[in-house]
Amino acid sequence: MQGKEPIRVIYIMGMGRSGSTLLNIILGNHSEVESFGDLIDLTRYGWLNNELCACGKSANDCPFWSRVQHDWVTQASISIAE
Repeated sequence: MQGKEPIRVIYIMGMGRSGSTLLNIILGNHSEVESFGDLIDLTRYGWLNNELCACGKSANDCPFWSRVQHDWVTQASISIAE
């Protein structure tokens, strides 16, 4: 994907009631940040189960997350299921 800036993924996790959801909401309101919401396992629940992104589209149809998936598979040289 020549000419595109690299994607940086920040995975925020925390125990229940630790503030991780609030941090996700705050960061997701920034114009340069995409938020997937409370997602336990990006590969399983996001891509394999094709759950909804915060943008309202399924993970595999969301322009941001489909690009992350493509770059992930390309750079890791493995499928999402692996």
